[in-house]
Amino acid sequence: MTGTILIALGGLFFLRTFGLVHFRLSYLLPLIFVFIGLRIVFAQRPGARTWDASTNPGGTLNEWAVFGGGERRVNSPNFLGGQANAVFGGFNLDLRNSKMAGDHAVIDVFCFCGGGELRVPEDWNVILKVVPIFGGTDDKSRHFANEPGRTQKELLVTGFILFGGLGIKN
Repeated sequence: MTGTILIALGGLFFLRTFGLVHFRLSYLLPLIFVFIGLRIVFAQRPGARTWDASTNPGGTLNEWAVFGGGERRVNSPNFLGGQANAVFGGFNLDLRNSKMAGDHAVIDVFCFCGGGELRVPEDWNVILKVVPIFGGTDDKSRHFANEPGRTQKELLVTGFILFGGLGIKN
């Protein structure tokens, strides 16, 4: 989805350069807010990924920080992944007491003018595939070589960061 948005944005700039489409750059800021609003609305639709430790200990994570934030400890015996979003705010997710359900889990991250921090268990290998624009990522987690006979847990972190940051550590 992020790639499609970036291609469309690049296409608009391309068409604008050759005079085929006329728009002002000041129109882009409201479009960014429309995109953020649509993401919030569609993330809350029925069937979206949710996290409720009391009723669904094997559920997925759905964390939002809008104009604020906080710290959350996730103690799931069957962690599957989920999403974490920050808009003008921040999140701090501590997954160190969680156990991954299989060998792989995926967390999708979206940060706009905000950021977050993920703390992962020592035995999880983090694979970071985040697109940062005017932002950054910092992976300070330990990475272990794949040893024969040992299954390695992999946490894939994907997403999009605009004017924000994401830190990952053990």
